[in-house]
Amino acid sequence: MKRHLSLLIALLLLISCVLSGCSNNDDGSDISMIDTPIASVSSIPENTDDTIELLPEETLKPDNIVVPSPEPVSIPEPTSTPEPSSTPEPINTLKPTITPLPIPEEPIPSSLPYRLEIDVTNQIVSAYEKDSDGQYTKLVRRMICSTGKSSTPTPLGSFAIPDGPYDKGRWGYFSKYGVWAQYFTRIKGGILFHSIIYSKNDVSTLKKSTFDALSTGVSAGCIRLLVPDAKWIYDNAHKGTIVDVVEKEKDAQLTASLKPSDIFANSDKPVEILPVSLSLDGLSKLELKVGDTVTLKATVDYSNNTTVDETEKVEWLIEKDGIVTITNNIVQAITPGTTMITAQYKNVTASLEITVLENITPEPTTEVPTPEPTMEIPTPEPPIVEEAAPTPTIP
Repeated sequence: MKRHLSLLIALLLLISCVLSGCSNNDDGSDISMIDTPIASVSSIPENTDDTIELLPEETLKPDNIVVPSPEPVSIPEPTSTPEPSSTPEPINTLKPTITPLPIPEEPIPSSLPYRLEIDVTNQIVSAYEKDSDGQYTKLVRRMICSTGKSSTPTPLGSFAIPDGPYDKGRWGYFSKYGVWAQYFTRIKGGILFHSIIYSKNDVSTLKKSTFDALSTGVSAGCIRLLVPDAKWIYDNAHKGTIVDVVEKEKDAQLTASLKPSDIFANSDKPVEILPVSLSLDGLSKLELKVGDTVTLKATVDYSNNTTVDETEKVEWLIEKDGIVTITNNIVQAITPGTTMITAQYKNVTASLEITVLENITPEPTTEVPTPEPTMEIPTPEPPIVEEAAPTPTIP
């Protein structure tokens, strides 16, 4: 019995040894298959410019969260089955490698009129339309801008303008900085086209420092523009419009030629450098007589909804000489006829048609008034006085 028990113990020890030798390699690594989990896709915050919010009637939801598409994971090819041997060879843990697949490019709709280019080197936005071959090569507009500073650069690449409910707005509020901007158009995530900055949603609160900074990279990634340029993109960059953000060779002369020199028409009201329209007292036609004079007032409407009297700065042109003259904005009618005068201020004009008539004054006439007939008053006849009969004398 003791012998059988000894044999049984020896047998158990032998089995234990064999099992121990099969579960470990020479280096002690585990050879069992390990399920390597693939990281799940989660909402990853993008490095955005600012949190944009709109006025209450257009409430804008922040677009600081971007959910990326899951990156495909390549599946390793099966390895050949090792030849059986008395000593099993160690099998290393399988670790999947990530191989990004190319993103399929959507065709650009043929109806899109423009393609935009942001040159971060020279701080210029250019708009191109199609040539006869259907390529976007015809330059139609150039705009000075401010792109991202070195710590928050505007990302390079090509992007398509989205068309979500919060991708465009008349006024945008940057809650991170407590400032406002006009006419924003989203490029990607928190990267936007928008105007230079205001303290409030009020055109009189423009921050002049943001105007002065145009032509330099100072933003948090967005593209700041003059108000007319931001509005042009707002109106013309439709869904799918391609925006190319590129670096070009330095051209300081080109940048300087696009930067406006002044934004204030007076010390109180800030206005954009580009006027929108000009008016001559709201008139289109005027009728005068020879010798008459009239003083005209030229007012300019700017893109930020301000109106400024620019009478002293306009240039006058007269279509036909001799009919009227203009001196110190005073028009004087000289001879009968019709002519057109035009007032020009920078890139806007206004025309006024003036007709001069003869100034005929009727000559006075000397008429002898006809005397009115008079009624003759008859002379009254004197009354007849009867003489009294003499009183008889009594003797």
